[in-house]
Amino acid sequence: MFSLFEGRVIVTKNPCLWPGDVRVLTAVANNKLARCMRDVIVFPTTGNRPHSNEMAGSDLDGDQYWVYWGNELKVTKCVEPLSYQGAEKASAPMINHEIIIQHIVESFSAGIMTGVIANAHSVVADKHPEHSLADDCKKLAELFSLAVDSPKTGKFIDKAQIAPYRHKYCSAYPTFLRKYEQNSYESSEILGILYRKALDIWTKNATTIQIKRPCFETKTLVTLKDIDKEFEKWLKQDTWKEVSKTNDQSGFINSSNTT
Repeated sequence: MFSLFEGRVIVTKNPCLWPGDVRVLTAVANNKLARCMRDVIVFPTTGNRPHSNEMAGSDLDGDQYWVYWGNELKVTKCVEPLSYQGAEKASAPMINHEIIIQHIVESFSAGIMTGVIANAHSVVADKHPEHSLADDCKKLAELFSLAVDSPKTGKFIDKAQIAPYRHKYCSAYPTFLRKYEQNSYESSEILGILYRKALDIWTKNATTIQIKRPCFETKTLVTLKDIDKEFEKWLKQDTWKEVSKTNDQSGFINSSNTT
């Protein structure tokens, strides 16, 4: 049995790093849409700015939203959303194999970078007196939005942009991030409290407790810097060029010969 909800709703997209990503909206009835849609939220097409874009710069390319229409959770203070100005898409006069390979490598690295930014944001929000409203959290939220879209825009976030925040705040991580290989501390903020309560409940209900922490051995640990060096060494050799020539003869387009 489906029903059409009308009234106050809280909507956001996960992950949301800025308090303004949580929007309080009013759901209205549209009987024409109700006949053919189920388990969805439909945003209006009129207004100064799309509601979806107000939530972490979402662009409706498959994003999933969290919608709450209950009465227990209340938002007492609405924060203005960030502008989330998207980066201008990168362009090149000619696409060649070097550019393609570089873009693929950077696209894989973008996934790692979003995690680095999110972790740094969690630490800043936990330690800073203004929490998620701190200017450093705001800047990290903006960088996170750019990092998420970087494979599409070609504008990738460099780790040097995150380094000042990690140097300033990340000498130790709150235990709820479970950074076992790093210095840690017990957070007195809400995420730390919820984490310890959940851990306590899980511990009491579990019959056998085995917490395995990752073992890091210096002899076998391979860093990203080592991998980058190996890849650069491989890229400078002629091996991939020979492979490319073979692929071109098999039906691949050699971009260096096209205009």
